[in-house]
Amino acid sequence: MLRFVLISFIFHILTSVSISSEINDEYEYNTLCGPISAYVALRSLGENPDFESVVLECGWDDSNSLTSVDHICKALEKNRMVSAIPQKITFEHLNKQLDTDGVAILITKSTNNRTPTLHAVCFIDHDPKRGYQYIDYPNGKIIIKPEQLKKIWTGETILVSHSVLGRFQSQWYYLIIPFLALFVVYKQCFFKSNH
Repeated sequence: MLRFVLISFIFHILTSVSISSEINDEYEYNTLCGPISAYVALRSLGENPDFESVVLECGWDDSNSLTSVDHICKALEKNRMVSAIPQKITFEHLNKQLDTDGVAILITKSTNNRTPTLHAVCFIDHDPKRGYQYIDYPNGKIIIKPEQLKKIWTGETILVSHSVLGRFQSQWYYLIIPFLALFVVYKQCFFKSNH
């Protein structure tokens, strides 16, 4: 439990930032990288999830059980105004996703301990000159050049963005403007006809 609290606190600090075939769901992870990426994605979209809840919703527990892409997607969408779509995409699609207020969880190949394993990281931004920015525990924000990313990523991605209802919820105030305009026009017409 203390580990969850500590990781939650660290990620709260770190994340105060603001088409193709489906992914083969045989990709699984034996670390917390999937749940951590899901948590980072939600925080980046303005959600305020409880870290431990996200970990549990991803199906992870202390026995180092595996986290599948399907479990990550379900955890992202559970009771939230978020859409999570697993797809194999290109760099062009990744750029578009990051440019349209979305984030992307990339399934990358990690060579930690000289054993190739799959690793999930949340990409939050890109700059054509500097590269892609992602958050990876425990390193925090990292910039990676496209040439480096090509070596570790085959396109396997979970696209995460606000759902239609989520966009409406976060931008409801834009609906006030047309109603105010109609009200003003109605009042002007009503008062002119009465006087």
